[in-house]
Amino acid sequence: DSMLPRALSHFRIPLKSLHVRESPLSYFLRHARTCSDVLKDVQHLRQLLARNPNHLSSSEVDNAMKMTLDLLDVAPALSVALERQILSTCGKCGGKVFKHSKSMLFHTLAGAAFPSTTTLTERLREQQEAYAKNQERLDMSRLIMQTVVFRELQLARTHPTGASGPVLAALSDQQQQQQRRAPLAAKDVPTSAAIGLAYF
Repeated sequence: DSMLPRALSHFRIPLKSLHVRESPLSYFLRHARTCSDVLKDVQHLRQLLARNPNHLSSSEVDNAMKMTLDLLDVAPALSVALERQILSTCGKCGGKVFKHSKSMLFHTLAGAAFPSTTTLTERLREQQEAYAKNQERLDMSRLIMQTVVFRELQLARTHPTGASGPVLAALSDQQQQQQRRAPLAAKDVPTSAAIGLAYF
């Protein structure tokens, strides 16, 4: 009997019952499975974050962004503690993809990503395709970081206990000076938000 309340404790918005006669066991299993899937995805993203971004394939980067967006979509329904784990991981993931995409854009514009054996027409076409794809990733990573910042600021206001607080060490010297000039505007920015913003 205690298993269902324990599973529900990980959710601020419980899943809807499949039907009026859904058994407590079925209801518990769906919550437990959802929570398990979320933690598995968070762990997968953390493993990707531990790797050199230059060693990640395009499909791995795209899958990581999709997973990040899915986690951010479900996060508001979860417990505050679980959402903070998600936001921290997703913020770092967005920052890493942003940095990786900027690097790839530079290599694309420099023509370093294409073999010299290809014809000029082929190189231009491939360059345009690569530029568009990396620009899309860049925009998506910005969206991820902005979403994380917004959600963390919301949590800092509604659930101040356990908030990360300012992380000036994650910001550049110029950003630190800006924060000193406007301390009230930045004092509640949490860890992963600051790390994400440091990539802009």
